[in-house]
Amino acid sequence: MANAQSGVSEPVTLEQLVRELGEFGDELVLFAPAGSPVTSQTPIYLIDEEAEEPPAGTDYLLEVSTMKNVLKVWSAWRNGAEPTTEQACEAVLWYADHDAYQPVDSQG
Repeated sequence: MANAQSGVSEPVTLEQLVRELGEFGDELVLFAPAGSPVTSQTPIYLIDEEAEEPPAGTDYLLEVSTMKNVLKVWSAWRNGAEPTTEQACEAVLWYADHDAYQPVDSQG
């Protein structure tokens, strides 16, 4: 059953992506709906840009490989602590907004 977006996976929330990050290949790129702030509940499309185009109306967010690295740095900067799902989403969104790792003192 082909459709206009054949090959494009169903979106997952950023929260779900963070919880299942190890299941996703490093080659995938994250795209989010354009024109809206990204939150933990935002639907995220995982796209292999070598094989498919991002869905219309979406903007680049990050690569899965970058996201994994963001969480490794978050943990390293916090003496090996594992982030909660909420903290992981915050760290990823911080990186996407600032092109920098989330400082230890920026948490609320």
